[in-house]
Amino acid sequence: FTSGLAGTLGGGMGGWLGDCAAFYFGSRGRIMVALISILGGIPIYGMFLFSTDYTQSLFLINVFHILASWSPAAAIRPICADLTRNPSERAQIVAMWIVLEKASGAVFGAPLIGLLTSNMLESHNTMDTINHSDNEKATALAIQLFFWSSLFWTIC
Repeated sequence: FTSGLAGTLGGGMGGWLGDCAAFYFGSRGRIMVALISILGGIPIYGMFLFSTDYTQSLFLINVFHILASWSPAAAIRPICADLTRNPSERAQIVAMWIVLEKASGAVFGAPLIGLLTSNMLESHNTMDTINHSDNEKATALAIQLFFWSSLFWTIC
């Protein structure tokens, strides 16, 4: 619930920051806001994944949602809207964008992280025993989530 509110707040804030940056720096300003969002969000997400305190985790995930929602509102949507000539082209671009985003998330999200985490746990096995503590499993999952999320956020 709170992360949805934080994302909504961050989206509005990102749109405003993107507009202000575009006013002063042109399209470079929008890209700067998106870059700050990504580079600021990666360490916050890492701290969230490795946090063990509930209050701290809740705070960090909300801060992450505020920062992470800047990019679409500040840069991605306005730049894509500027590429089109009419509303039907804009609708086609947004529709394809959403399809690609959801399909790649379904294919590369949870299934890939689950596979990599199970392979990571199996590689640490000795003498065919599969007695990993919950802490080891959580750490392995957090490492995989942080690495792959950070890699793809940096590429984007």
